[in-house]
Amino acid sequence: MARGRGLALAAVVAPLVSLAPLAPLALLVAALSLTQGCASRSSSGPATSGPSPEDALEPVWQRAATAGDALLPLLPPDAELLVELDLRRARAHPVLGPLATALLAGPGGPELARSPGLGGLGGLGGLGGHLGTLGQPDARSAPLAHAQTLVIASYRVGLAQAQSLTLLEFAAPPSSLDGSDPRSAAQIASELGGAAITPQIVALGPPELLAAVAQRAERREPTPVRWQRLRARSMPAAATGALVRVTAELPFEARLALARQTNLDPPPAHLSLWGDAADDAALVLLADSEDPGDAAAGARLGAALRGALAALAKDPRLAALGLGPAFGAAAVDRREGWVRVALVVGPRRLARAVARATTLLPASSGSPGASGSSGASGASGSSGASGSSTRGSDVPSMPGARVPAADKVGGSPCQATFSPAGCSNP
Repeated sequence: MARGRGLALAAVVAPLVSLAPLAPLALLVAALSLTQGCASRSSSGPATSGPSPEDALEPVWQRAATAGDALLPLLPPDAELLVELDLRRARAHPVLGPLATALLAGPGGPELARSPGLGGLGGLGGLGGHLGTLGQPDARSAPLAHAQTLVIASYRVGLAQAQSLTLLEFAAPPSSLDGSDPRSAAQIASELGGAAITPQIVALGPPELLAAVAQRAERREPTPVRWQRLRARSMPAAATGALVRVTAELPFEARLALARQTNLDPPPAHLSLWGDAADDAALVLLADSEDPGDAAAGARLGAALRGALAALAKDPRLAALGLGPAFGAAAVDRREGWVRVALVVGPRRLARAVARATTLLPASSGSPGASGSSGASGASGSSGASGSSTRGSDVPSMPGARVPAADKVGGSPCQATFSPAGCSNP
């Protein structure tokens, strides 16, 4: 059953965070690394760093606000790995929504932490432990069932002192699974051993990080420009939202940990990832290939990512969901010192993956497929909505536009080249 639920969850996130097993560094996502320039690390907690002189050199690309934007100012400085999930957007998706809702409402946290791509999270900031806590079967209020946004920040990645901080945002006071017994953020925080930062925001983590969040909640300091710039790099200019975003700025020790767990050589120093779904699902990953001491590092990183994608295309777990061909068709290119991966899961393939994942859910999980009402029933060719393509000339366009009936996996602009507006940045 745990395996079935893990595969089902992979179907929800893998098409969006598609590089999951590629780098068990993040949440069904993977390969999470960024600029090596984080400030000092002390055993007492993240150090406060002033603005970098480089912040004034290059403007931040303007991108649409996504769910995590409101929570980022609460994070203590010097995070090295940042994962943002828009749970509300996932539930609202016509194809992914029923499955996402069932998974988030059930005791799926432990399985989530063990899902493909997450096996090594524990040693890279403790993310897996946090996810398990959120979904423990004996948790009184299953907070992921009610949370709108999940943000996880990791510090001292790759070190014995690795720590992570989880922020959960609610639109209204969460309640228990049967819809009764409403609970406040303070009650949820107490049950999970965290702190209520506002009536809608709960923080989980070690005491020093919780104290830092409380202090920042009073000041709401802006996110460092270097993080804004790196975070925006992978998001297409015309995108209107994101189901998942990952940003990483990994120092030497974290890069070594990444290399050990993923066999990526060289491990990237900077990483920016964006994923979303409309009728199809699309993911863009940019990894820094620059190494002043190794002129061939970029070519080697590109080759390593191609090899990882080829291996994923043959992974039996992804094959069970029918996602292998999408990984095999992903485009890998180099531009301006970065290696870029663009992966698209077309409407029919996405619907089939969700339908297959739904059949793997235990009956007790409230599987949306049990009654045949799942949006994934469009496996025969319809995505279950008249929504728009994430890949189009602008990505993703708003629901309501007609989408071609043909599944264009392998033929989208995002995969063929990086020049179309839907897949490139200025």
